[in-house]
Amino acid sequence: MIGFPKSFIPGTNGRVTAEVVRAQIDSEEDFAKYHGKLEGKIIVRQPVREVKMLEGIVVQRWTPELLKEAESIAT
Repeated sequence: MIGFPKSFIPGTNGRVTAEVVRAQIDSEEDFAKYHGKLEGKIIVRQPVREVKMLEGIVVQRWTPELLKEAESIAT
């Protein structure tokens, strides 16, 4: 899992490790269901979604020839 902090949030005093738990919390009843069960855990609220693998060239070193080709397309 890769996480990114929201802007302007202070950092931690080092690495944070904990059990990751998916919790669907949409109502007051959901809060009651998880009461006392999530302390010290990292909570993921988003639903599961498909993440497709990248295909083709993901990172490419631009050679002088490729730069020249890109310049000719852009003009």
